[in-house]
Amino acid sequence: MSGAYARCVAIADDVRAAAELIMPDVASVQVEALEGGSSAFVARLELESPSSGQRWVVFRQHTDRTGKDHTSGVALKEFHLTRALAQAGFEVAAPLALHTDAPSSGPW
Repeated sequence: MSGAYARCVAIADDVRAAAELIMPDVASVQVEALEGGSSAFVARLELESPSSGQRWVVFRQHTDRTGKDHTSGVALKEFHLTRALAQAGFEVAAPLALHTDAPSSGPW
C-alpha cells in the first residue's frame, strides 16, 4: 500500500485500537473528521457496545501531514498538560488514552 490509501488504512487501525482501549467490547465505531488544527488529525468517534451503550470521544493523532515530524514526545506532553488542566478544573476534555509505541500513522 502507498499514498493516501495506505495512510487512511493506518489511521483506521489506530482509531480502532484507541476505541478498544476506551471500550474493550466496542462493536461499532463511527468516525467524523473535525475541521481545524494543522498538526493533528482530529475526529469525533461514536463508540457503541452491547454492555457499555453509546459514548462519544475525540481522537487526536499527530501525523506528518504538515511536513513536521511529530514524535511521541509531542503527544506525551499534550496528554499530560491536558490532564493537568482538567484535574485543575479547567474546561478541557480530559484525555482518556495515550499511545506512543510505534503507532501506524503517528502517536495518539
